[in-house]
This record gives sequence, C-alpha cells and structure tokens, in this order.
Amino acid sequence: MTGGRDFGGWDYPRGIGSDPSNSQFALLGLWEAQRVGVAVPKDTLTHAYAYWRKKQSGDGGWNYSPILGGNSTGTMTCAGIASLLIAEDALDANRDAIAKEDRIQCCNGNQQATAVDLGVGWLTRNFSVQVNPQGTGYWTYYLYALERVGRLTGLRFVADHDWYREGCELLVQRQDKVQGFFPTDGTMNVTTDTALALLFLAKGKRQVVLGRLDYRHPGVEENDWAIHRRAIQNLTGQIERVWKRELAWQTVALAKASVADLLECPVLFISGKNRLVLTAKEKTSLQEYVRQGGFIFAEACDGDGCDGKAFEESFRALMEELFDQPLSKLSPSHPIWSAEVKVSLEALPKDFWLYGVEQCCRTSVVFSPISLSCRWDILKPYGNQPHYEEQVLSDLQNSARIGINVVSYATGRELKQKLEAVQIIEPTADLTPTTRGTLVLPKLQHSGGADDVPRAIPNLLEVMRREVKNQVSGKPQMISPTDADLSKHPLVYIHGRQKFAWSAEQRTALRRYLTENGGFLVGDSICGSVDFADALRNELREILPEASLKRVPADDPMFTKEYGGFNIQRVTVIDPPSDAKNGSPIQRKAGAPVLEMLVWNDGSKDRVVALFSPLDISCALESRGATQCRGYIAQDAAKVGINMILYALMQ
Repeated sequence: MTGGRDFGGWDYPRGIGSDPSNSQFALLGLWEAQRVGVAVPKDTLTHAYAYWRKKQSGDGGWNYSPILGGNSTGTMTCAGIASLLIAEDALDANRDAIAKEDRIQCCNGNQQATAVDLGVGWLTRNFSVQVNPQGTGYWTYYLYALERVGRLTGLRFVADHDWYREGCELLVQRQDKVQGFFPTDGTMNVTTDTALALLFLAKGKRQVVLGRLDYRHPGVEENDWAIHRRAIQNLTGQIERVWKRELAWQTVALAKASVADLLECPVLFISGKNRLVLTAKEKTSLQEYVRQGGFIFAEACDGDGCDGKAFEESFRALMEELFDQPLSKLSPSHPIWSAEVKVSLEALPKDFWLYGVEQCCRTSVVFSPISLSCRWDILKPYGNQPHYEEQVLSDLQNSARIGINVVSYATGRELKQKLEAVQIIEPTADLTPTTRGTLVLPKLQHSGGADDVPRAIPNLLEVMRREVKNQVSGKPQMISPTDADLSKHPLVYIHGRQKFAWSAEQRTALRRYLTENGGFLVGDSICGSVDFADALRNELREILPEASLKRVPADDPMFTKEYGGFNIQRVTVIDPPSDAKNGSPIQRKAGAPVLEMLVWNDGSKDRVVALFSPLDISCALESRGATQCRGYIAQDAAKVGINMILYALMQ
C-alpha cells in the first residue's frame, strides 16, 4: 500500500505512486481472503475506502489518473464501484441495521445517495458492451470489471441492458472458432484478453438464487424497497456456505419487468415499511409469476426501531386479492422450519411467526411480520465479525436459518442456468376439442379431489405441443364415468389427493370403456398422496378383478424414445423428509420412473389399459416447484407424463 497523498492504494515495485488497477486487484484479493476466513486489518480497508472516494470524479465516475486529466472511463468506473462495495461490505459502512449490547436496532434513518449510487449512475448513462465507455481499448478488462459490478450490486440490467447475456453473445461472436482464443484490441495481448474474457463468462454465469423486488413509483419513499441494502447479498452468502456452491442475487425493477424477467429469480424478496402500492399490471405480473412457479418471500420492516404496520396491512390485502385466500399461520410441522437447517421455534422473537399462501401443493408465499432483512444485514457470512451478546447472536443466527430454509424450500436447490431461457407455460387457446386430429384429455370425476390442480393437464399438453409437436387442446374438461361421451375419447386422465370410491354403475361404465371401447386410463397421485393411490388401486381391482396391476419394468420401451417421446430411463425424484421436526433436508433420488400398469387379457393377448404414477406429476406441472411433494422434478414430470400419453395412444 502506498503512502503520501495516495495512501490507501497499491503501486508498482518502482514506487511511482498508486495505481488504480493494482489497487482494485489488491482489494479483490483481500475480499477473497476474507471469504475463506483470513482476518484483514481494518485500517487497510479504511484507507482503501478513502482512496477510492478521493479518486471519484465530479460526474460520478472514475478515471485512471485525475492528475493527468481525462474523462471517466468504463474500466475505472467499474473498478471504483466494485472496490467501494468490497470495502463498504468489510467495514459495515453505510449499514442501516446495527446491533448494540443486548438489542438489535433497525431503520436508523434513510440512506442518502452513496458514492456507489453515483458511480452506477455514470455507468447507466454511458453503458456499452461493445466498447470500454469513454475509454480507449481495454475492452475485455472492462467486461471483467463490469461482471464484478453486476455481481456485487445485484444488477441484472444496466440502462435496460442485460449486461451478461449481451456480453456473452458478443464474446462468442468474436471468439476464434478454430483455436478458441479471444482476439486482442492491441491494448493488451491475446493471452490476457482471453483470460479476462473467460473470467467474465465463468464468474458471471453463477446461478441466481434470490432477487430483491424494486417496486418504486413516483411519490414512494426512494429506499423503502431496500432499507437494509446488504441483506440479500449477505443471505446469499449464508446460502452459499450451506449449499457449498457460489451463487448470485439480483435486483428486479417491477415496473419494467415481464413475467419472464421475474422468473429469472426463483425467489422474489419484497420488503418495506410504508403501504405497498402497485399498478394493476404489476399485480397481474406477480400473480402470474407465482402461477408459473415463482415464490414470494416478503417481510414488513417492523420492530426494533421500524414501523412497518402499513406495509403489512397492504401486503396481506394484496395476497388475498391475488390468490383469493388470506395469509395463514404456518404450522410448527411445516417443512419450511427444517428444509435445510433446523430452526429452534422456542428461540424465535416474542410474538413472531411465519405466514403463507398455499398454491396447489406448496406454500408459494411466505411472509414475516418483523424485519428479517435487518438481521441479515447485521450478520455477515464471512469476514471480520464483531462481538455480539449471546441473545443477539442467537437471534441473528436463527433469522439467517429462516432465510436459508425459505429459499431451500422454495427452490429445492434446483436453479436454472443463467443463460437458460425461461419457459412460460400458457395453454394454447386456438385449438378446440372439435379441431380434427386434436388430442383432448378430459379428467375423470370422483370425490377425491379430481380438480384440485386445474392447471396441471393444460400445462402438460402445452409442453407436449411444444416438444413433440402434437396438436392438443388445453381446454379443461371434466367427464363423469357414466357420461355417454366418454367412449369418444381414446384416453382420460385421473388424479386426486384423497380417498374416493365409485358407484357400481360408474365401475360398470369404466369397465365397458376400458374393455369394449378400447379406452385407456392415465393418471398420477397429486403430491404423492398414499390415500389416493391406494383408493385408485382398489377401484381398478373392482373394475377389472381378472386384470393384474404391476410395476412397469425399468427397461420398458415406454421409458425410451420408441413412442416419440423422451429418454426417461433416469429421472430425479424429490423425497421430502417424513418428519419436518427432525430437520432433515429434502433428498433427491435418481432412477427409472415409478409407474404401475393394469394389464388385462382380451382373450387372445395381454393389453395394458391403465398407467398410473403413485409419485406426483400434477403439482410439479402446476406449481413447477412442489418441494414438499414426493414426486418428479418439474422437467421430468412433464417428460414422464408425455411418455405415458404417447404410449397410451399407441395401444
């Protein structure tokens, strides 16, 4: 570290004064050292922070040498932003939540625009991935610096540009297709340019686990949506330690975001003190986000110096408006208390609990009436840790466990790849049941929850239309076993989640459908319900007592592409713990699908007349993330369902 007027920066061995490039890499090294437990002297970080503040230009950016003059540049502005964030994080600078003695304090006044905000403002005004903004050369050096800014700030978009996706596309376009190197612009060399390009590609592709929702509107308090600015970064760090993998977080601006943009984040965190005000379009976007498999984790910034009652009241009303049900208190046996690490319910703050909204087979919204983000902001996942009283430390750690568990429950640790396109499933409305050659898949009526997951079959048929190009009708249709139109359908679907029994008349009609009309029954047990599975098995034995019900062998051709579907010889099954109180995390098992088939002999040969999965397919299709159900992960559920349908159509 240099002395004199540039104290806080790092220089070259020749001792000619500090160099901002050297200084940013020195801070990067110290940052990584802290992440693995190395103690870094506070004075070093304090001086480094002052160094970068002093170097900032009046326009909000940074240049290489203020003494020599020149405009702020993309390379140095990104270096300045990232360096300040690293130093702030290590020093707890600008932190709004603090712990003193035996109590936690939150909401200690509104944060003003910081040096980082001014730097991001410069980058937004001058943004480009094509060149180093306002600079001459050093393009890949700029991209690597941009990646650090995006990762440390959580910004997916800079000036409405998806910086990582656009940067990847440009790098792939410019890469030498034979030798694999990235060409130099002459300011460095091929080796250095290639190394920096690879750093951008590799570090920027970390999977997003969590997003903070920016719901600002004119007239809304500027920082109400992000009172505790480091909270999401710190929670992501805590999750990284438990999952043992590097992850990313993002900020999502609701006013500009499409549903696909929202779905880039498997969990959206919504926080505030004041009344939550959203437009009709924004409400619809959040509603569809949840229906497409997204998860909302919300809190009122209340207690410990915060007053968030207005936010809580408005959020509760919003959830009831969007999902036709109020927030309900989660039971002590809910898997969210032990999805990853066991939460001691006895150690929770007085009068605190979690509340949720159920959608299909999972809790899709979780709400905390006190500020968890305040506590995440205080408890750093790594680096220099201050001393806390035992009671305060217990509170902080329990709050971190709750955050980790909610995210683990919501995602099941299954995250999409950064550049993987979001799949919106919206059943096609243009093909009707009367269109020639169109597959219609009605559902059989019964008293065991026959329509508990109404979007599952339309979603399944939409995936089938996309992936195997079949003409299908996603129009929901229920049909009784005694309906005269049953014979018009080559196959019908059945699912449910409770015990049921058909009447003698209904059993006779179904026997006729399966044996005389050549019909076929396909189904699954919603959320892996044992009650429904046992009831269906009993009904099939009553309908066809001479038939045999047995498991489909792992090497059966229906698990291959033979019938026009997918190779599903190895799929992933979610196996949630049977007792949430034990603190056992969700398990995953790989293997062949678990299917049962009803085989009936027509007098000349055996014929399969029914296929059934005792593991869940339906919830995975409807909520696309039902981690509390014993069943297939979403992408495998669709493939298993499609293969069952294609096999049935060939019989």
